[in-house]
Amino acid sequence: MTMIVLLSYSTSWSKNDTDTISSTGVFTVYPDSVLIAFDDLRKANAKMVELKYQKEINDSLRSVVNTNNKIIRIYDNQVNELSQQVIYFKKQRNYAAGGGFFAALLLVITFIVK
Repeated sequence: MTMIVLLSYSTSWSKNDTDTISSTGVFTVYPDSVLIAFDDLRKANAKMVELKYQKEINDSLRSVVNTNNKIIRIYDNQVNELSQQVIYFKKQRNYAAGGGFFAALLLVITFIVK
């Protein structure tokens, strides 16, 4: 079974002019309709619906990726802050240990001298 479909260019501004000269210089006459099988229309419809759903899936995946990127960025910032705190506390610990060692050394020297 077939169906007659009007071509899109048949409704253009030059619809009164059915004879045109193509880019190759050949004089051509374009018909204003074409026969299309219903099976072909069904296949085309199915492909367009599939494309629509694929676009929706891609949009939702894109939003998931953006959300994950935000979460990863926040996590990286927190890890960097914590590593800076760890470095600061290690320096404080080392200074305190060094100060305690020298204080104990001075105490031992003062006991020996007396």
